[in-house]
Amino acid sequence: MSTLASIHRLPRAAHTGRVTQARVVLSEWTKLHSLRSTRWSLFAGVLLTIAFPIIFAAVTSSHWGTMSVHERADRHPLDIALAGVNVSQLAIAVLGVLVITGEYSTGMIRASFTAVPKRLPVLWAKTAVFGVVSFLLMLPPVLIAFFASQAILSRHHILQISFSHPGVARSVIGGAIYLLLVGVFALGIGAIVRNTAGGIATFAAI
Repeated sequence: MSTLASIHRLPRAAHTGRVTQARVVLSEWTKLHSLRSTRWSLFAGVLLTIAFPIIFAAVTSSHWGTMSVHERADRHPLDIALAGVNVSQLAIAVLGVLVITGEYSTGMIRASFTAVPKRLPVLWAKTAVFGVVSFLLMLPPVLIAFFASQAILSRHHILQISFSHPGVARSVIGGAIYLLLVGVFALGIGAIVRNTAGGIATFAAI
């Protein structure tokens, strides 16, 4: 009896914990920020988003006096401010593809699906983490690009527009949302193709 009683008094083994969506999201966040490609791709995206509008604004300002009426009409301050978005989307798309194809190439995806047998929670977690990170990191560069390009244009008293002007804030913030959607779309392509080169080529073709 004393032996049985002592057995009942033994502490139970620690509960390992069940798989939850929150834990899957935390795991995906850990994997995302530990990748070197994440830092380089986001750095390229930030740099291109800011640099192109500044260059575009500087060139427009320097050639404004020699432009025809039609050429001036083709220049819009928002087009200049968001010029970098059209270029940086490739860097974001490449990262979106790599987020999932990188795991297939290294075999890490097998460990992910072993820990989380159902694939949808992993895919939703990757999408959520990448979407939030890309938006939060790309919104500041888009805003900087707008104000920097406006500073250059305003110095020459051309194509001036306020952030509070109707539709301007929506368009600028929409640039960051567009990059988010591009990245998520590229991630989806990577999930289907499961190959980095094939995923990037498919995105470029589309």
